[in-house]
Amino acid sequence: MKALGEKEPEVVLGAAKRRSKRNTDMAIYDLGYLGMLTNKEIGQIFAVGYTAVTESAKHAAFNMTKGRNLQERINQISIDI
Repeated sequence: MKALGEKEPEVVLGAAKRRSKRNTDMAIYDLGYLGMLTNKEIGQIFAVGYTAVTESAKHAAFNMTKGRNLQERINQISIDI
């Protein structure tokens, strides 16, 4: 596969999983930020415990400090909701 310039499947899947995790973190952060649901309710939606909701929100908040584009995406999601 490398001769064709393609990446190893594990590399591609790992990157997709990280993007998916970031998107989930952003969605959890946004739901918590809006204050419409408790952490327990958010956890039920995403099939995680309420403590995982807190950690995901922390990750999203940290990532927003790293990139303005991410903050703009969160703001747009909030407006759309």
